Amino acid sequence: MVMGTASTMACITEALGLSLPMSATIPAPHAERFRSAEASAGGGCDGQGEGAEASELLTAASFQNAQVVLQAIGGSTNGLIHLTAIANRTKHRIDLEAFDQLGREVPVLIDLKPSGEHYMEHFHHAGGVPKLMAQLGDLIDLDAKTITGQTLRDVVADAEEVPGQDAIRPRDNPIKREGAMAVLYGNLARAEPSSSNRRQARNCCSIRACRVFESVEDMTLRVDDPDLDVNADDVLVLRNAGPKGAPGMPEAAICRSRRNCARRRQGHGADFGCAHERNGVRHHRVAHHAGIRRGVRWRWSGTAT
Repeated sequence: MVMGTASTMACITEALGLSLPMSATIPAPHAERFRSAEASAGGGCDGQGEGAEASELLTAASFQNAQVVLQAIGGSTNGLIHLTAIANRTKHRIDLEAFDQLGREVPVLIDLKPSGEHYMEHFHHAGGVPKLMAQLGDLIDLDAKTITGQTLRDVVADAEEVPGQDAIRPRDNPIKREGAMAVLYGNLARAEPSSSNRRQARNCCSIRACRVFESVEDMTLRVDDPDLDVNADDVLVLRNAGPKGAPGMPEAAICRSRRNCARRRQGHGADFGCAHERNGVRHHRVAHHAGIRRGVRWRWSGTAT
C-alpha cells in the first residue's frame, strides 16, 4: 500500500490521538490488524476503566500535530480536506496560511511511494508513526493526550529503534527539507506561485499548454477523442469538479489521455498534469500526484484553451 488517502487518514488519526499507537501502518492482511482491533475495543481507556472522549483529545495541539504529520509523511491532499472537516466539528479550525507556513518548517521524512521508494509495511516495520514523531522532535507537541490515556511523550519514548531501516529518515537527512504541501492562491496560481519560490524549485517551473474540460462528463467524452489536440507535456484542466459543481467532489485522478498519449508516442499518460477547479478555487491535481511530492511546479501562461 502506498501513501494514498486511506493511509494518510490512518496516520492523521493516530497523530490526533484517536487510535492506538502503531495501528495506522499495520498491513491489511497481517494478524496484527486483528489484535489491534481487539485492543482498540478494550484498550482505549486510561487504566481506570474510563476511555477518553474525542472532544478531550481533539485539541489545538492535536490538530497541530496532525498537520505536522501530514506534511512529514508526504500525505494525500485529501488529508487536508478531511482534517478540515474534522476540525469544523469542533471549536478549532484549520488555517490554510498557517498550514502553508508549517510546510516551510516540516521536512518530508517518510520514504514511501509515491514520493519515495517504500510501501506502508516498510513504514510499519521501521517503527510507524511513533518513530516518525520521535524523529520530528520539537515539531510535535508531546503533551497531547491519546486514547490510551498516555501522552505522545509516552508513545514516543516507547518508539521502536530498528537498526538499518531507511523508510523513516532522520530529520537531518530528509526526503525533502520542506513539507509535502503548499497552498496556492489565485487563478491557477499563474503569477509566480509562492510555493515555487519557497521550495527553491525555479528550475522546475514550466510553461505548458492547457486543455480544459468543463466537467467530469466532458472529460469522459473527450479525453480519448483522437481529434483532441493534446500531447504528453500538456496540462489537462478539469473544472466544476468540486462539492457543488460535481456535486460531491468525485475522484477524478484519471484525468489523463492514455490513448492519445500512446497514439502520439510522446510519453505515457501517467505523467499528465491535471488541475481541478472546485467552486472557484483551482486545485492542482498534478501537485498532488507529482508536483508537491517531486518538486514540480507549473507556471501558467495566461488563458487556458
